Amino acid sequence: DVFAQIVEDTTIVRLDVRTASEYSQGHIPGALLIDVTQADFMQKAEQLLPKDKTIALYCRSGRRSKTAAQLLAKQGYQVIELNTGFNSWKGEIEK
Repeated sequence: DVFAQIVEDTTIVRLDVRTASEYSQGHIPGALLIDVTQADFMQKAEQLLPKDKTIALYCRSGRRSKTAAQLLAKQGYQVIELNTGFNSWKGEIEK
């Protein structure tokens, strides 16, 4: 799994763009949470995400992460997306 190999790199920022309730049910270990459906998504992203690091992001199925990836890329972030979402994640899960 390419995404699993990518997030093993500790220099990469892991970003969960789902809701807080989805996040609390389980997420990729060490992932930050910024809900892409909230109006302040970009404001929070710019406060929390370093532009000099790659952002590996995911949502539940891949739809919201595509939106988030486009928004972040427009602001100059380097993004990698888990196309199939958390549903297909086979790695470790943190709660």
